Amino acid sequence: MKEGSGTARRTIRKRDFERIFKQGRSSSSGCIVVYKLRNHLPVYRLGFAVSRKVGKAVKRNRVRRLLREVCRLNPGWFIQGYDYVVLGRVSAGEEKYQTIQKVIRQALKIPTGED
Repeated sequence: MKEGSGTARRTIRKRDFERIFKQGRSSSSGCIVVYKLRNHLPVYRLGFAVSRKVGKAVKRNRVRRLLREVCRLNPGWFIQGYDYVVLGRVSAGEEKYQTIQKVIRQALKIPTGED
């Protein structure tokens, strides 16, 4: 896996998703649920899932792109050695980038500096 290519940080296998959903810890905020599980690797890996309840493929892909972009621009929020799955709920389909960013931050329990 090449560092920086994006593939090193992605959870791409179906069995990884199943393991994280089954054994991982979850935290939610608004329209987002974040599942987290230790992977014993020197990198963190990300996976993105959006329910079909969000809408048709165009809408689900928009939400998935928003989730991916927030995570790409904020790599410091994730701890090395963990797998993360960021799940978009039904109401995520109507949200803007700033809202998605805020709720992911809250779900990961990252302090905002505003408190």
